[in-house]
Amino acid sequence: MSLASDIITDARRTLADTARDRWTDEDLLSFLNSGIAQMAIDTELIKSNGFVLLVDGVQKYDLSAIASKITRVEFAGIPVPFQNHLEMDKVDPGWNEFTQGTTPTAIVYDKLNMSQFKVYPIPGAAIEYAKSNSPYGLLTAVYDAGTIVPDVEAIGLNTGAVLTDYVNVFYVVKPDKLLLTDESPFDRIWDQALEHYIVGRALRMNMDTQSRQFAQEELGAYAALVGKADNLENKSFTKKSTRTVPYNNGV
Repeated sequence: MSLASDIITDARRTLADTARDRWTDEDLLSFLNSGIAQMAIDTELIKSNGFVLLVDGVQKYDLSAIASKITRVEFAGIPVPFQNHLEMDKVDPGWNEFTQGTTPTAIVYDKLNMSQFKVYPIPGAAIEYAKSNSPYGLLTAVYDAGTIVPDVEAIGLNTGAVLTDYVNVFYVVKPDKLLLTDESPFDRIWDQALEHYIVGRALRMNMDTQSRQFAQEELGAYAALVGKADNLENKSFTKKSTRTVPYNNGV
């Protein structure tokens, strides 16, 4: 794992800015953190999973504090298929408000926020011991897979939970923002891709046509390098499509 400062130093060489005249360390660190967040989603190399308790009457579950993207959900060891909102409207027009049940048959997602999901049907009265205290109807507790499901008394609920009251959620881990002295969460083989990302974002700060053309080339080089992750053996439960790089401003 490389230090953030080392990755930024290499990017400065490409930018011909080793004297730090044009870009501050804060600017380039912001681009690095943005690149790491984007790479986490693009490569899905940093993954984890955990149990989420299904709560009576709670449809929406928000893991955005720890997850960049939900990739798979299992109930009682069986994968639950993903459906988008349009597909669910065709299956059951009342899915979003009225339909309740005890066994999830679909996980409903929004492509604009893949760290949240809705359960269909809405968990029903069979799970009465678990009541949400949130006025927003969101539950965010996650417990590590491979460990004993915690006694629900320990998390402020009544006793009675069993494994089938949980879904096992597989997700892409949301990386922490780095300081200059922190290490990248990715192996050194991905440093070059991150350097291309930093350079591309930095050059886009310039308004001239040539800089923006070079920026496009650098971001294209990033996309080509992270595309290699598609062939890694440790990827699972996912399917890739054509990759684009968003040009958001900072982190």
